[in-house]
Amino acid sequence: MRIVDIFQQLPSLDGFTQITEVHKGYSPDTKYLVTVGETRFFVRLANVAHREKRKNEFMLLQELEKQGVKTHKAIDYKVLQEVHLTATVIRFLEGIPADDVIQQFTDFEQFHLGLAAGQQLRKIHQVSAPPMLNWEATQRKKFSAYWKAYQQGSYHIPQEAQLLSFIEAHLPLLKHRPVTLLMTFIILPYLVDVTASPTASGKSMAIFRLLQTIHFGSFMPYMWQ
Repeated sequence: MRIVDIFQQLPSLDGFTQITEVHKGYSPDTKYLVTVGETRFFVRLANVAHREKRKNEFMLLQELEKQGVKTHKAIDYKVLQEVHLTATVIRFLEGIPADDVIQQFTDFEQFHLGLAAGQQLRKIHQVSAPPMLNWEATQRKKFSAYWKAYQQGSYHIPQEAQLLSFIEAHLPLLKHRPVTLLMTFIILPYLVDVTASPTASGKSMAIFRLLQTIHFGSFMPYMWQ
C-alpha cells in the first residue's frame, strides 16, 4: 500500500497537500511531516508488533497535555492491520533545537530559559509512572547490558575498579524508589535524551551509561528516538 493510501485512512490528515519523509532519529519507524492546510503534523508509522509501546506513548502525551506541559499534542492513533503498521499523528511544537542557538543568548537569558524548563519539569513530575514498572529490575538489567558492552571494548578507564565498586555498593538503593518522568529536550521531530550524546562513540557511551546507573528513580519515555 502506498503512503498516500495509508494517510487517506487517517481522518486527521484529510485534505493533506504535502508529505515529506523525515530521516532523523534512531528508531526503525518511518516518519513524515504532513501538511494539512496551514498545519504541519508529525506522523510515525511503526511495526504493529510495537503497537502497545506506541499506544502508551500516545496516551502519555495526552496526560502531559492535561498537566499543561508545553509539548507535542496527540492527535490520532490507529492500528492498520492490513499493512501491519500503527500510525501516530502528532501536532508538534515548531522551533529550533536549543543546541543550535543557546550560545547566542546571554547568561541571564539562558538562566531564565532553564527556569522555564524547570517549571515544565515540575508539571511533568505530576504524571504517574506505569504501576507495572519494576524500577530496580529495569535498572539492574540496563547496568548488566552497559557493563557487558564496556567490557567488550579495548579501552578501560583508569578508575574502572572504583567506578564498579561505587555502582555495586549503591544498587541496593534502587529498592522501592519513587518513579517519575525524566526531563528530556524536545527536538523536532524526535525526542532526545539529555543524558545521551548522539555523537558519542559506542565505547564512551557505554561508560557514560554505566555512570547513569546511579541516577535513581526516573522513568524515561523514549518516544521519538
